Amino acid sequence: MVGMKLGKERVYKYAKAFGFGDKTGIDLPGEVSGWIRPPEKWSGMSLGSISIGQEVAVTPLQVLRAYAAIGNGGLLVRPHVVSKMLDPEGRPIWSFQSDARRAISAQTATTFKEILKSVTEDGGTAKSAAVDGNYVAGKTGTAQIIDPHTKKYSREKYVSSFVGFVPADHPRIALIIVIYEPKGQIYGGVVAAPVFKKITESALSYLNVPREDTPGNTLMVAR
Repeated sequence: MVGMKLGKERVYKYAKAFGFGDKTGIDLPGEVSGWIRPPEKWSGMSLGSISIGQEVAVTPLQVLRAYAAIGNGGLLVRPHVVSKMLDPEGRPIWSFQSDARRAISAQTATTFKEILKSVTEDGGTAKSAAVDGNYVAGKTGTAQIIDPHTKKYSREKYVSSFVGFVPADHPRIALIIVIYEPKGQIYGGVVAAPVFKKITESALSYLNVPREDTPGNTLMVAR
């Protein structure tokens, strides 16, 4: 319904604004771009399909970068493997220069962030991604895999995922968990979200990120 209200031109415009179908430019070899066809090549079903993530090929890094942009207040940043390099004496000899560009307005990013926070709260599809003491903003994914023989979406094979950032209002960590062809349960909120929780709780403790739910900002301690 949202895709229908936006129309194919705006759906495509914002998909490209978030970097889908283009390489991120990360400083690693072998990156692929994925793809999203231009609107003039869409079929009558494409708008509905693309709105739920079909007829599009993306990399986990592209998805993570897009969600990080929401956490950044709407700014899409080129990812780097390291933030800086030091010489043996500890003096900086190189640091990455941010070349961020605006994907969405800060106001839209704030609204989007509030929607994503509800995913991990009571009634959301990923309560198992909730981190003790800090708010999480994120989204589950349960995607059908293309069957190479039939060229159609499989009804038996899936990619399950959860992507998000924490603390939601002042992010320190953005993370995507992807489970390829999970056995038994297939939903991202069941198989990927708990992994997100475990990793981020440990990382927040390591980074000494304060809790948000107690007076005085007691440091987060992973269990």
